[in-house]
Amino acid sequence: MQQGLVRMGALSEDDFTQIRQLADICHAHDGIRLKLNWELMSHREPGLTSDFGYYHDNQLVGYMPLDGFGEDYEITAMVQPEYRRQGIFRQLLSEARAEAIRRGAKELLLVNYKRSVSGTDMAQALGFPYRFSEYRMVADVDSMPQAADIQLQLVEETEND
Repeated sequence: MQQGLVRMGALSEDDFTQIRQLADICHAHDGIRLKLNWELMSHREPGLTSDFGYYHDNQLVGYMPLDGFGEDYEITAMVQPEYRRQGIFRQLLSEARAEAIRRGAKELLLVNYKRSVSGTDMAQALGFPYRFSEYRMVADVDSMPQAADIQLQLVEETEND
């Protein structure tokens, strides 16, 4: 039986199911779709721990992936609402941070959402500075206007370009 903090190896189908369920619970409570890079999560580098879970009675109640992009790393976290304010995020963060340092990380970015009251409160309590915002735009392909018929000409670049 899994209990407490777990450094997760290669994620199994059961792991993905529990992560999706946890994401759905957090979305229903907070109204926020967390940024989880499912493609990265399903193709982790063998031998490296990039996922950290927190279990209560074999049920995933906290999750934090560590995604690396060169020397920069990014974390997103979710903790089931009724398990918040119990130190789970801090334990997940401590493990992910230690792993990022082991890998030679130059920067560790915490992804948080403006509408996430609990995430914003946690970032402020830990003294994390606000650095920048990202926006996500989604287009419905069927409702997009037709693009003008434009002729493109490809030209090889030179040193003067």
